[in-house]
Amino acid sequence: MMAVIDKKNLRYVFASLLLFFSMPDSVLASTLAWQGPYAGVFLGGVFGNNRASTNSGSATDTSYFTTSADINALNNAGTWTKKSSTIIAGLRAGHDWDWKQIVYGIVFDYSALPLSSSKTINNTYPSNSNQYSIYTSMRTNWLFTLRGRLGYQNTLYVPSLFYFTGGMAMTELRVSNNFNDTSALAGRGGNDTSQNQTGWATGAGIEIAALKHVSVDFEYLYISIPSVKTIASISNTQGGFGIPVQSMTSRLSTSANFYANIFKIGVNYRFDE
Repeated sequence: MMAVIDKKNLRYVFASLLLFFSMPDSVLASTLAWQGPYAGVFLGGVFGNNRASTNSGSATDTSYFTTSADINALNNAGTWTKKSSTIIAGLRAGHDWDWKQIVYGIVFDYSALPLSSSKTINNTYPSNSNQYSIYTSMRTNWLFTLRGRLGYQNTLYVPSLFYFTGGMAMTELRVSNNFNDTSALAGRGGNDTSQNQTGWATGAGIEIAALKHVSVDFEYLYISIPSVKTIASISNTQGGFGIPVQSMTSRLSTSANFYANIFKIGVNYRFDE
């Protein structure tokens, strides 16, 4: 008796699947309903890979640093690569169009992204026993993207949309450096530069229908933002031995860029057209 029931159930399942996959494209499209505008919210994690590079010029008759060894030591101290992580949260809006099983559209989002990396090095000059300290940092607080989407919709288990995405990414990068030492000339210098930078974003995701107008979205993005440079002047704040104050000057430039892997989960509401 149990075997007969199982066979009946199997026949029912196969008949249902055959009926479902033989549905015309127009019925599938109306069932999936990815066509039209939508808006949503998202939350996720950001895993950044940030690099800073520092250059203090070369040794001249009027430069603050008088040996190449001291310059190389300072450059190495102000150059680093660091990994950092934070939480991202934001809003998105977009519009999709469909053609049979293909969905294409555009989406933009704005998010809070408080990410920073910094490093302070305290060390001794190679050429003498004086101490120097250099601080370098990179930070950002928000991210904006404007991207295209291209995906494939299916209803194998639940109405779903698998998609690839790519486009523009923009954020404000703030790069800082600061220097001081314990020499008799008391070298000091530092600067802070903030600039909006436009890079690119690419990734993929899956959007799953939850209710009639609501979908859940899982998305991965890779973000690349070009570097920002800040330029400071290091000069002697003390004189003596025939050396006037601020007569010896070296350039101190630090540039930093921003790369990140972003994983997001969001909820979208799709409006009727």
